[in-house]
Amino acid sequence: MQALRYHKRLQLYMIFAGVVPVLLLSVGVLVYLHQTTEDTEAQKVGQNVRSIALQVEAEIDRCRKITDSLAASKELRDYLRGTEPDAASVYSQLFLLLRGMQAGAGLQVISVSGESLFSAGRTTYPSGYRYNTNWGEFRQAQAAQESVVISADRVEAGRYGPVLIVCKAMRQDGEILGYILMAMYRPALEGALASYDTRGLRITDAHHYVFFTTAADGREGFVPEITGTSRFRDPLGAWAHFGTEDSGTRLYYYQAEKYGIMAVQEQATNWDHFYLLRRIIFGFDAMILLLSLLFLVPRARRLLEEIRQREETLRMAQIKGLEEQIKPHFIYNTLDLIKWMAKRGDQESVARIAVALGRLLRRVLGRSAFVQVREEAEILEAYLIIQQKRFSGRVQVTVQIPEALYDCYLPKLILQPVLENALKHGLKDVQEEGRIEIIGRQEAAYMVFTIRDNGCGIDIREVQRQLEGGAEATGEHVGLRNVHLRAKLNGDASCGVSVTSVSPHGTQVAIRLVAWKEMPKL
Repeated sequence: MQALRYHKRLQLYMIFAGVVPVLLLSVGVLVYLHQTTEDTEAQKVGQNVRSIALQVEAEIDRCRKITDSLAASKELRDYLRGTEPDAASVYSQLFLLLRGMQAGAGLQVISVSGESLFSAGRTTYPSGYRYNTNWGEFRQAQAAQESVVISADRVEAGRYGPVLIVCKAMRQDGEILGYILMAMYRPALEGALASYDTRGLRITDAHHYVFFTTAADGREGFVPEITGTSRFRDPLGAWAHFGTEDSGTRLYYYQAEKYGIMAVQEQATNWDHFYLLRRIIFGFDAMILLLSLLFLVPRARRLLEEIRQREETLRMAQIKGLEEQIKPHFIYNTLDLIKWMAKRGDQESVARIAVALGRLLRRVLGRSAFVQVREEAEILEAYLIIQQKRFSGRVQVTVQIPEALYDCYLPKLILQPVLENALKHGLKDVQEEGRIEIIGRQEAAYMVFTIRDNGCGIDIREVQRQLEGGAEATGEHVGLRNVHLRAKLNGDASCGVSVTSVSPHGTQVAIRLVAWKEMPKL
């Protein structure tokens, strides 16, 4: 306690001694941060919306090329005229043309009377459905020689039709033989924009009609803040211009020339200023550290070192305690399984599982707190051999870990508890076709392992509350809480466990760890 009180007095002295230079430096830094953030945001978001608008127009061009290619098909013309009705050849062309398109695109051939004759990919209505060819895209296609492009928003709340439709009337000697309908649904557009930042994004047609949005309000169609205003009527330029909604949100936009597609994006949070501020704080710390080195007496240094050693001892004790919680858990379960099989006289299974348990124990009971990723993968393999008997082939587990991660180090037994949780709780009611995917990847100086199942799901709010320390972990959440704490204690603040639901059902657990290239000396 005395050391702590001295430490606090020392901190107060350092604060008062450095307050004037720190304030002066902070003012200069904040001015610089404000200016650079404003310039960087305009350039980054401006380039993003420009790229998005051009990408959507490129997708429209692809759809038009497909409809034009199909319209030139001799086999399709012969089929529509009834001279050589080779349906198999037409279907082959449809599927060949759709190859390489994003999932969520569909292609249909419609007769003059409106009947859907051929379809491939995703379609709103099945073959045989009869369209009204005197309305909408068909009416526009009748009046145009080229294919026409029409945008549409959601059909109703929670249900989407196609967001973009390309329609072309097939003609021969001035007579319309039929129509080619190319539809791009929301998943196809999302796939085409997967490499861009789409937060707070709206995409409109030439009339400022919003047919795609990721904005928080989710509004599509004619949005008052966008449609009918003059703020988006400036001349086109290399960078986006900006306006301001009634709420004060800054909007960046770019309108492409060919089809008038416009991308509008709200000002997103830019973390550049955070990293810059962090570097500045490090500079402040260095200044304060210099002052402390100049004015602290040797005794104060010893007191601070004692405090640090006590904190480190406490941290290591916490890590050791968490490791010891994990070790006996699955060992007891495995011994119970062996006992059950021995009573049933299944000697072959007893021998196989005993060998797997031996392999697993050699890894688990080693003295080192860290193992390489390849060794952790061997632990998972041995554990899965043990669990095969329990699930009798009802669960399929796939492991995809890049070889580049095999030589990295991670806390021992960090993945097995999450896999056990998925088997024991996530798939407890699965009778067949249970699936678990274990995928590893590297993100800069970190490793991220995701374990996804198609089981019964989990209460995300309750799990998150327990991971964040809002409640004591109980039942099926003990293992997750344990892994979360070990990841943080052996890493930094960004490490730990995050849990999300998988559509239509299931759970995904992501574990973020420091990618140690050498054995850590913590």
